[in-house]
Amino acid sequence: REMETTREGGESSTQAGVQNLDRGLAYCRWAGLRVAGLCIGVDEYAHIGNLSNAVRDADAVCSGLKAASNCYAEPITNTTTTSTAVELLRSVRRRIMEPGLLNDPPLLFVLHYAGHGIQTKEKKVYLVPGNARTDHPDDLERECLSLDTLMRTLRQELDEPVLQKFGEARAIVFLVVLDACRVPGPNRSFDGALACEPAPESAPLRYTIVFSCSRTTTASDGPSGGHSPFVRA
Repeated sequence: REMETTREGGESSTQAGVQNLDRGLAYCRWAGLRVAGLCIGVDEYAHIGNLSNAVRDADAVCSGLKAASNCYAEPITNTTTTSTAVELLRSVRRRIMEPGLLNDPPLLFVLHYAGHGIQTKEKKVYLVPGNARTDHPDDLERECLSLDTLMRTLRQELDEPVLQKFGEARAIVFLVVLDACRVPGPNRSFDGALACEPAPESAPLRYTIVFSCSRTTTASDGPSGGHSPFVRA
């Protein structure tokens, strides 16, 4: 019995050591960067048409960022982490709350999204997770991730903690890139749709939003096995 207890204690210590090592490595990956990034790609959809290259595009952008000096990025692609708005937002939140980012913030934070997108006449833009239904206007707020919510999360979980700790001199510049359509989706009109800036209370202190296409238009996914025109450029 004593030997079993000793063995169990050793296993617990080893497991704790591995967890501490993982946390330390994560801290080193995210701390003191010039550029940090998250690259989201969704091309498998349960209720609307699949895309060919969204995941490939996200991986390509992620690889490009990681190859640059003093830059690091991680992909979030076709898994349960992109199936619902809740899971997608949870995955983003988990990464932007890394201690390395909060304690030694980057100059620039890039969030790149490739997948289906919808813009409504109320000027709201939504990122569409893999299992989302978009047939009815009420579906959007419930099943899709709005740009406002995404920007608010960046502000609350990363921007504000950094500002509180370091002041505006270390404020992160957020670059949000949406390689997605800006059409209203099925059964909805686009009358009156205009630009779609997030509400002031939702946005980080310093940010830029880049769309791959003009409002009311679709974004090309590119040839199968390739990349979107936006990523190729």
